[in-house]
Amino acid sequence: MRRIDKYIYSYKVGFQSATEYRMDFILSIFASIFPIFVQYFVWKAVFSATPVYNGYTFNSMMLYIIVATVVSRFVSAGFEYEISSDIKNGHLSRFITMPVSYLFFRVFRFLGQKIIHLVICALILICLSFIMKMLSFELVYHQLFLFIISIILALILNFIIFYIVSTISFWMAEIWGVVIALRLVINIASGGILPIAVFGESIASVLNVLPFKYTISFPLSILLDDIPLGEVMEGFALQCVWIAVFAILAKIAWDRGMKKYIAAGG
Repeated sequence: MRRIDKYIYSYKVGFQSATEYRMDFILSIFASIFPIFVQYFVWKAVFSATPVYNGYTFNSMMLYIIVATVVSRFVSAGFEYEISSDIKNGHLSRFITMPVSYLFFRVFRFLGQKIIHLVICALILICLSFIMKMLSFELVYHQLFLFIISIILALILNFIIFYIVSTISFWMAEIWGVVIALRLVINIASGGILPIAVFGESIASVLNVLPFKYTISFPLSILLDDIPLGEVMEGFALQCVWIAVFAILAKIAWDRGMKKYIAAGG
């Protein structure tokens, strides 16, 4: 079997897994409807006192929250516990003895899963387009094209970030608590729950220099705010820079972790 064939097989496995459990992904999105309703009433109360809050009107705020919910589900990783299980149970040994890169195995499996998720998210966003029109938002096609590019880069960046998070398993037996906490912090810092601007200038200035905004906030700013092309290109460049930085960090973390790896369950 050629080397690439092994990774194509990994892609197919991820695709089949996402097909089998597609309802889990759909339900995870619809499970967010209740928090959106809660935010609806909270922001309704806030905007009853002021028509604009940190540059957002009530309609633009709700539009951001709704679209951010879908995008955050799409770029989410979700493989952290699988990697943890492979390390803890010794299943990682199979990749040490075989001519297969564990990283590329995970990348192709991840992409296989995301193809199904992409289709689901596209259908949901098409349905949301009617809500967008109700909220006085008109989609421009060049925005959509640039948004798709940014989402692909965001997906890669988020994959590498959580791949690094997964390496904690080399040093800790159970990582679920750490993963949940980091996932929440990263989701907030990325603008997955609220726009970064609502945290105020001091906090927003810190969050804007961190890499996490380029997984959700930056793509949404392209789609919803129609930022200048120069800023979009700069954002693309920074996404690529952060991908390179985290790829190096992932290599370092993985190599150091492998020195501590003991195939206890393998």
